[in-house]
Amino acid sequence: MEKIKRGAVRVLPVIAAAAVCLALTPGVAAAYDFGKGAEDILKLVRTIIIIAVLVAGAIEFLKHQVTKTIVIIIIGALLIFLSNTDMMQNVGGAVMNLLGGTGSSGP
Repeated sequence: MEKIKRGAVRVLPVIAAAAVCLALTPGVAAAYDFGKGAEDILKLVRTIIIIAVLVAGAIEFLKHQVTKTIVIIIIGALLIFLSNTDMMQNVGGAVMNLLGGTGSSGP
């Protein structure tokens, strides 16, 4: 019984986080305009990344972990850069060209 209680304590925050993400998903994403919905979800993801980077960076900075703070900021910047659809296409095309595929580096 104790293991079940501990398991429930671990699962509840994950369920709560999933419920919050589903509640924050823009209504357009559930409608018929899937392109606009995808863009809105990418905007939401960018906002969540920015908040997570700021919180994690501040926590590590207050622990005097400057190197971790810099790495967190760099990774966050990279994720925000890649969340732009044009940049995703450019990076994907460059990787395909590098691997000898038939990718395009332009939109």
